[in-house]
Amino acid sequence: MLLADRKTKQYTENQTKFLDAMRDPENKGDIRTCMKIAGYKKGTPSTWLVKELKEELLSLAQELLAGASVKTAMSLTGLIDDPVNPAANTIIRAAESILDRVGIVKTERVEVEARVHNIALMPSRKKRDDEDEEED
Repeated sequence: MLLADRKTKQYTENQTKFLDAMRDPENKGDIRTCMKIAGYKKGTPSTWLVKELKEELLSLAQELLAGASVKTAMSLTGLIDDPVNPAANTIIRAAESILDRVGIVKTERVEVEARVHNIALMPSRKKRDDEDEEED
C-alpha cells in the first residue's frame, strides 16, 4: 500500500482499500472501479476522494513512471539491435516522454557567440582645455 505520510496521516478503511485498488494493474487506475472495490457508495463524488488523496495518487504515479523507466531504457537500447523496427519512431517518442517525466533528460548545449568591441573612455576635452589654461 502506498501512503505519502504514514506516520501522521490517518486513513479510513475505504481509503486504504482504494489506494490498494489503484496499485492493482488490473484496474488500470480507473478511479470509479477502484472506488467500487473500496466500498464507496455509487453517488460518492470522485473529485472529493481525489482531493483527499492527491499526494498519495501523485506519489503512486511517480512510482509507476520510475518503474517503467527501466523498461523504457531497455526498449530504447533494443532499437540498437533492431534499428529497422517499424515501431522505432513511436518507441523513441514514448521513451523520451517517460524519461523526461522521471527526470532523465537529454543534455542541451547552448552556444553563445559574443562579439567584443574595445571601447576607450577619455575625459571630456573641455575639462582638459580648462586645466591647460590654468597652468599657463
